[in-house]
Amino acid sequence: MMNNLGMNPMGMNPMLMNNIGMIGMNNQPNLMDQTALNVKSIIEPYENKIRELEEIIKQKDFEIIVLKQKLNNKNMNPMININMNPMMNININPFPNTNEIINNDEISVVIKSNTKTIKCFRNDKASSIEKKLILTYNYEPFYDKPLGEYGISNGSVINIADKIYNVRFDATSGLKKVLNLDGDCPIKEAIKLYFHRINKENFYQMLLDNQIHLSFIYNNVKLNIRDERPLNIIFSARNPVVTVNDLNQIIGGK
Repeated sequence: MMNNLGMNPMGMNPMLMNNIGMIGMNNQPNLMDQTALNVKSIIEPYENKIRELEEIIKQKDFEIIVLKQKLNNKNMNPMININMNPMMNININPFPNTNEIINNDEISVVIKSNTKTIKCFRNDKASSIEKKLILTYNYEPFYDKPLGEYGISNGSVINIADKIYNVRFDATSGLKKVLNLDGDCPIKEAIKLYFHRINKENFYQMLLDNQIHLSFIYNNVKLNIRDERPLNIIFSARNPVVTVNDLNQIIGGK
């Protein structure tokens, strides 16, 4: 029952009560959104810190693996060092293949150059300049293969070549062999390499001892097998042909 003032027995106007209830209901989502934002702002720094620590743990795990492998290699061979920077890339796989680490053993080599000159352009980058360099080992050029496949090891000397000479040795017995050699290669070393290529390594010493009789002719001139002068002095062309007068026919067929 209502009294004359439209009040219920509790003394409240029912319309006023409805309005208050609606205001409370309308404000409830806003309060919940604000609470969620407050909670998020509190926990977000901790979530970021957790992610940061997880990355650090991954990096440390990788460092431990590398250091253990480095220690093992040190024990096996004190002359070989592994020099890998675990901080080089934070996205690197923290569990690398052990074989990859072993195959990447660091070796010390000497890069030797007699002040070579290469042609460059203003827009060239370092990577393009590197591609213009001709690297040789034991006077023979080597390319994009593992250094170990060329016999390069700790203490090896790598030369930056100016020109490569394609020397063709034509033996009178019919054997033909082409050697790609650094222009700095002495002619005596070229002859040694020729014998090596035809699997007659001992022939050079036998030739010096007059145990066999062979002559090397270029432009109708007999080459001195003891000559220390380089190819770029001896040969006027980049593709010289050297005739090997095989008097005893001891080199064999093709």
